[in-house]
Amino acid sequence: MNTKVLLAGLAATVFFFFGGWLIYGMLLMDYATANTTVYEGLMKSEDEMNFPALIVANAAWGFLLALICDKTNSNSLMAGAMTGAWVGFLIMLSFDASFYAFYNLFTPTYLAVDLVVGTLFMAAGGAVVGLVLGSGNKA
Repeated sequence: MNTKVLLAGLAATVFFFFGGWLIYGMLLMDYATANTTVYEGLMKSEDEMNFPALIVANAAWGFLLALICDKTNSNSLMAGAMTGAWVGFLIMLSFDASFYAFYNLFTPTYLAVDLVVGTLFMAAGGAVVGLVLGSGNKA
């Protein structure tokens, strides 16, 4: 893994952390709660959250996307966004279809919204990665 991939992975980690907090933790929180079968103990309180695990989760997404974009030469804003969108769409489709198949946890409407939001979120993360990977390249 070269320096640009490491920097792109770190940039995406930061983007996913703060973007996830904004999108899922603030903007969609009430919508998600209204479309989730809630039971005692499902969600941890802020005091109970495992912050290091949250960092690892965001870093895993960031470095996965950085590695994929590097291998596919997605080293511009648009190329990174397209790669992020496809990767995000396929991963979110897999997760959401599995949730729909096995659990009574989310409404189908929420899963559809999650698919769209997750795809766009990964596209934006891919754009960040593409910009970092392409930085310093001559046009």
